Amino acid sequence: MPYHKTSLKTMFGAMDQTCLVMIDRSMWFGQTFQALNDDEFQILLRRYPDLRNGDKDFREPLRYAFSYAQRVFLCSAIETCLVYHYANSAALFIQRCPDQISRLTNLLQFLKKRKRYGVKTLDDWIGLDWDLRLTHLRELQFSRLSVASCFFDDIYGVGWFDSVWGADAHATISARYSDYQDLRNGILHRGGETNSGDHISADGRGFESVFNDALAFRDAILTLSRRCYDWWRNDGPSTGH
Repeated sequence: MPYHKTSLKTMFGAMDQTCLVMIDRSMWFGQTFQALNDDEFQILLRRYPDLRNGDKDFREPLRYAFSYAQRVFLCSAIETCLVYHYANSAALFIQRCPDQISRLTNLLQFLKKRKRYGVKTLDDWIGLDWDLRLTHLRELQFSRLSVASCFFDDIYGVGWFDSVWGADAHATISARYSDYQDLRNGILHRGGETNSGDHISADGRGFESVFNDALAFRDAILTLSRRCYDWWRNDGPSTGH
């Protein structure tokens, strides 16, 4: 079905709402732990009386659990939002610019590396059922913003993230996002340690820092969404490259 301007607004609105829900989900871990801490964990002690004499012992692992979850969920939320935005942008581009599909060079490289897809050309892939194509796109790994930027540049033009956020802000967001990806890998694959062997910190200041980062990432994703929407609304493909 063609993307008309009314449905375009609906689509980007839905992605914005998904972004808000996913990033807000990470933000609540800090507040929830703080509420438990302020209450001296009385709600847990009332529910599980056997913890009453060991409350000092469970506070630390509980703090780490909440802190780790907060960081992992935030990192996953950002990557998922970027993938969804690219997937929908690619769908729009294929529909509106069929004569420019060859520009999607990074997508083609990704598809060809997944030999199980059986895709050798973009035409092969476009000939597949849309649900299958969407499944393939959801397997994209935007664990670094530099990777995501190449895919977006194929559609929106070289330097798109610089254009959206400004070069300095883009560099800051990219570096901070890489830090979170490294933290997530340490949490999930190294039991909470970095590659150096240092233990990932989890304290009250950490909760506040991640909360503030979540706000910054949320604003960045919403700004990206607004700029992409405006580009499509104003028939951007005709002036893409």
